Amino acid sequence: KALEGKIKQFKAFRAQRISVLISENTKVPEAYPQIGSPVESILRGLCGEHYIPSPVKIGDRNALDNGLYYIGFSLFQGGKMIPWMHGRLSRSIDGVETVIASTETPESLYDEVTNPTPTSSPTNSCYFPLENDSKCPPGTAITKVEQCKQAGFNIGGNLKNGDVITRQFHDTPCGCYIDLNDDTNIHFDNGSNCKEGEFILICNDNSSECAL
Repeated sequence: KALEGKIKQFKAFRAQRISVLISENTKVPEAYPQIGSPVESILRGLCGEHYIPSPVKIGDRNALDNGLYYIGFSLFQGGKMIPWMHGRLSRSIDGVETVIASTETPESLYDEVTNPTPTSSPTNSCYFPLENDSKCPPGTAITKVEQCKQAGFNIGGNLKNGDVITRQFHDTPCGCYIDLNDDTNIHFDNGSNCKEGEFILICNDNSSECAL
C-alpha cells in the first residue's frame, strides 16, 4: 500500500504544469524507499541486491567470517535479513570486490566456501594469468575443459551451477578464461574468433618446475 501510494504521488507530481515543476517553491516528493531504511533492505533483498556484512550467518551453521560478505537475494525473518536463493560471497581486496563463491542457494554457497571442490596438480604455479590478451602464447593454451576447471580454481575463478561455461563467443578470448563481469565464472571457448576485453586468460606454465 505504501508503494502504491508513492506511485500515485509521483504520477500526480509529474502531471503538473511545467511552470509548477520548475518553480523554486515546488516541493519534490521524497524518494521511496529512503536509503538505509528497513523497507529499502526488504526491496533490495527481493531484487537480489541486498548486502549482508561479515560475519554472514546461513541457517544454523557457523557464521562465515574472515571478511566475507554476502550480496544477493534476502528475506526478512526473525527481525533481520537472511540470505535467500541466489547470491555470492565476496571479500574486499585492495578495495575491489573479489567473488569467492556464487551459487543458487545459501546452503550450496556455504558448502562451496567451507568445502571447495578439490583440485589436483598442476598447482597454482603451473598456470599464469594474462589480462587484455585474446589468446595464450604459442604452446601454452589450455585445450581441455577439465584442465580449465582446475586452472580456473587455482587462479581464483568460480563455477556457474557447478560447471565451466563452454561455448563459442565472438567477443571473448580463446581458451580458458575468467569473466570479470560474470561473477568471475570460469569459461572455456575453443573457437577461433579471439577478442580481448575485461577477462583474465589462463595459460599453461611450461617451465621446468611444472610437470604437465
